[in-house]
Amino acid sequence: MGRERVLAMDLLRGLAVAAMIGVHTVNALLDPALRQGVLSAVVHFASGLVAPAFLLVAGFTFLLGNAPEGTGRRTFRSRLPRVLGRIGLIWLVGYLLHLPAYTLGDWRVRVGASGWQEFLGVDVLHCIGASLLMLLVLRLVVPGGRALLGAVVLAGSLAVLLAGPVWQADLATRLPLWLSGYLAPFGTTLFPLLPWFGFVAAGAVLSLLWTRTRAAGEEERFQRALLRTGLALALPGLALLVLVRDHLHLLVDERPAPLFFLCRLGFVLLFVAAGLRACRGRAVLAPLIAWPARESLLFYVLHLKLLYHPLPGGRSLVELFGPHLGYPGCLAVAGALFLVTLVPAVLWHRLKSLHPLVGPRLVQAFLGLGLVVFLCY
Repeated sequence: MGRERVLAMDLLRGLAVAAMIGVHTVNALLDPALRQGVLSAVVHFASGLVAPAFLLVAGFTFLLGNAPEGTGRRTFRSRLPRVLGRIGLIWLVGYLLHLPAYTLGDWRVRVGASGWQEFLGVDVLHCIGASLLMLLVLRLVVPGGRALLGAVVLAGSLAVLLAGPVWQADLATRLPLWLSGYLAPFGTTLFPLLPWFGFVAAGAVLSLLWTRTRAAGEEERFQRALLRTGLALALPGLALLVLVRDHLHLLVDERPAPLFFLCRLGFVLLFVAAGLRACRGRAVLAPLIAWPARESLLFYVLHLKLLYHPLPGGRSLVELFGPHLGYPGCLAVAGALFLVTLVPAVLWHRLKSLHPLVGPRLVQAFLGLGLVVFLCY
């Protein structure tokens, strides 16, 4: 069971990929005049659920694939290089997407303090890489069962509870730039581990509980418990958040507040519960959901490149259309990005399936060639 796929998590990841492309397109291309009113507030809140969903699924699938009950300690240790390689690839891609220059010569000439801040900013891929490494350490150090469950709960709770004090203490300005972004939103950082690791830990906790529930044949009970928990956190949490933030004005920045975490966690749990319900009795997902779920990293990279990097005409989609489009135009561009990205994702997945050794070799060759180009030009 250690390497099984949970269809509901694939469903959530696939939908999150589609939503992510839509969110990035709206953020880049929507006319500023439309960024107000009830519709804008709803879109803004919904877009804020994409990253929590991604992070939770990452924690769930990582610990499910490396569950103590699924692999012996010796077997797990034999797979460590592959696990570390996957984590390292996610982390590396995060930094490569932030490169302010593509050759060492350009870096020396053009990149100043702001370029270093851009390069070292912590985005969602950096957060996932660091979070999975933390889960891996816990998996290696802590025995399975309740001890591991308690350790993950404690680590996730600390990440959420310490976010406010650490952000207010402004520790980031007194730490090295490469480290500060992992603790607080310093520079271009959007996803510091405090509090975002909490969502990864929540996914890991769900994975441990799911493994136990599945073994006992109590999946339906698990789904109902998720539904009740999600409702208890989401709706009261959202109402309280609106009251405290918009009416009492007690929150200037909601992101480090535990209420921010609990409210969004509640909605994501509702999505998981709905996914478990929708996938009951199913063997496969529809291709338009399954492919993004399987190749989410490739979708993430390619749609950003297509959106922000120059096209053959010399201008990017952002320069061509933004920010002047309405919601229908943004959705049309997002749909086109999704379909264009789908083709290489399907081809890449089939290549890896038919030739398991070719995929890793191609990635290594590409990274090696990139390093040579960077150092020699």
